[in-house]
Amino acid sequence: MDLRQTPLFSYRNLAVAGFEAWVGDLRAACGSFQPVAVDARAGVRGMAKRVELPALTFAHVVNNLETIRRTPDDIRRDDEENFFLLMQLEGACGVEQGDVQVMLGEGDCTLVDSTRPLSFYFGGRHSNQISLHLPRRALLRKQAGRSGGLRRIEAADPMAVVLRALVAKLASAPGEAALGALLLDVTSQAFWAPPVVPELPQTRLQRALMLIDQHLTEPSLDSSWLAARLKVSLRTLQDDFRPTGQTCTEVIREQRLRWIEARLRSGTARNRETIAALAFAAGFNDISYFNRSFRALFGCAPGDVVARG
Repeated sequence: MDLRQTPLFSYRNLAVAGFEAWVGDLRAACGSFQPVAVDARAGVRGMAKRVELPALTFAHVVNNLETIRRTPDDIRRDDEENFFLLMQLEGACGVEQGDVQVMLGEGDCTLVDSTRPLSFYFGGRHSNQISLHLPRRALLRKQAGRSGGLRRIEAADPMAVVLRALVAKLASAPGEAALGALLLDVTSQAFWAPPVVPELPQTRLQRALMLIDQHLTEPSLDSSWLAARLKVSLRTLQDDFRPTGQTCTEVIREQRLRWIEARLRSGTARNRETIAALAFAAGFNDISYFNRSFRALFGCAPGDVVARG
């Protein structure tokens, strides 16, 4: 079921909102979060709004941000304790809570805990998702001692199909309290049970790419660090990257160079010293090597990008 065809969840207006105004809307809809824009001056292409129905409360969040984080300070500022049932309507979104990461594609869903630090990664790309606010205590009472944790339920999974159908029904019959209780039951069954399908290499690659983007400027980021985070061997990690035509190390280097080039275009750097500072921040300890790598990828020197800006 495509929730975008449901009037309550439809969204076609990609107007640009001012960054600070959009952040205010997000906090009114979801609570305290810390958004980071690729370029705050350019605003946010999307919207954030909260909808409260008799048996369903949700936030509809559309954006093209870099990241959105929820910190321990954010958690202390909020009175509500919820689980957020996330349903990706369009685009993609990386989600990290604890030491687990998932990548949501169109139709996928996951469940996150508002009482624990949380990160969303968008990388400046379009994301359209809804976040259903489910009472934390009510949902925990239903888990009956079963194990659970952050995991993705793919769009084609029967559980995801049932969840989307229930949400669509609640949207069209918002006063049906029995449907709201059923949504809690199905969510509990869906997320407090061990995954039955082992992670596929392409899914692990998506998680690896998400981690690279999230930790791009951290000195510890390399193939060994990634393998440890993904709980696989270096050989398995390199095998996962083979379809990209690049090694893990080459992907990290290219993404760091693209991160620098984007900031040069945005006017972050104005002289040789700040270009060098960006290079060091992105993990390049040898400026000559950085300059050669930059020219090989973009066909020009870093200073040329600044001059054109």
